[in-house]
Amino acid sequence: MKQNKPLILTDYLSVGEENAITTKELSRLFGWCERDITIQINALRKKGEFICSGANGFWLPADDRDIEQFVRQMQGRIKDMQRAMKPAIEYLKNGGGDIDRE
Repeated sequence: MKQNKPLILTDYLSVGEENAITTKELSRLFGWCERDITIQINALRKKGEFICSGANGFWLPADDRDIEQFVRQMQGRIKDMQRAMKPAIEYLKNGGGDIDRE
């Protein structure tokens, strides 16, 4: 009896940005929603997989420059999130209180 090999997301990623595959295409291939694809990509990254991403989709790095670009991109996201959190952090540091919604 032939056993089905489990679908492994990285099997569908190619090397180089020019070979990127979109979230939409991965979603179609796996039968998952696009959010689940991004969750799985993030989980793989946390396990040590180098998976690059950009406007064209996801790909495996061709060289160190791809990994450097990925790191810069993630650092930019972190800085942006920190800027977004800053007002809430300051509010809480100042004792919080009632939020004026008028």
